[in-house]
Amino acid sequence: MRKPKRTPTGMPPRRSRRSAPEEEEGVDSAATAAEWKMASAVKTVYIVERSRWETVSTGIASTYIPPSSYDGTPPITLCGEVVLQKAQPSVWVKLVRWCEEQSVHPESYVALIFSSFSPMRRRPPEPHQLMSEVYLRVWDENLPKLSERVRVALVVQKAAAENRFARIRVSDPKTKPEDAWVEVLVDGTLAISALFRYCLAKMIGGKRFEKIAASYEDEAVLEFQRFRKWYKLHWGALLPKGFSRFAREQYPFLLSKL
Repeated sequence: MRKPKRTPTGMPPRRSRRSAPEEEEGVDSAATAAEWKMASAVKTVYIVERSRWETVSTGIASTYIPPSSYDGTPPITLCGEVVLQKAQPSVWVKLVRWCEEQSVHPESYVALIFSSFSPMRRRPPEPHQLMSEVYLRVWDENLPKLSERVRVALVVQKAAAENRFARIRVSDPKTKPEDAWVEVLVDGTLAISALFRYCLAKMIGGKRFEKIAASYEDEAVLEFQRFRKWYKLHWGALLPKGFSRFAREQYPFLLSKL
């Protein structure tokens, strides 16, 4: 099969190989602007996924801070001549290049790998470990299942919201439908995502629900962008008009704040 002229991130294809690229002195200096941009995005996605993982595994809200060495280090020289230590390339740039060689989108790859394992059963993968046959097989095995997972998630969350709404109305028949939906949307114990809450609030509409939607907007955008292709496929009827474009435009800004 011929390799595509453009890769998932829009960069020219590299020579295909499955193993992690060898470290080269000054390799980052040859990185393109597109590679640096994607490397920054991948780093942020990794931080978001790793933070979510550690929060679930410990039960304590956590924000993962990667070692500074992951960003690469310049060479250490003596008197500007004798090289004591070679330059260490950025692991994020290496990961982007490796993903390009495998024809997979780096951000989706990182997100899918993290979502494929239980945080309670294993340690999270480090960035350099993602560049291996082990995790590439996880990607290949789970990618076909992702579409169904996203579809089922909508069915389950819709049922959870409707059941909670019904219980509120039954327990107090005087409760207005609008008030019952507010209670559903702000119930932090209910197993519905920020994206679902945002979409439902926007669908109901009105000042009260627009305010609720705004409180979930950032999380909703991040969640949608995680697997946007599949959310558009299965959640299309629920997504607010223009949300896909809005999310694409907001995503870089939200990543820069993390």
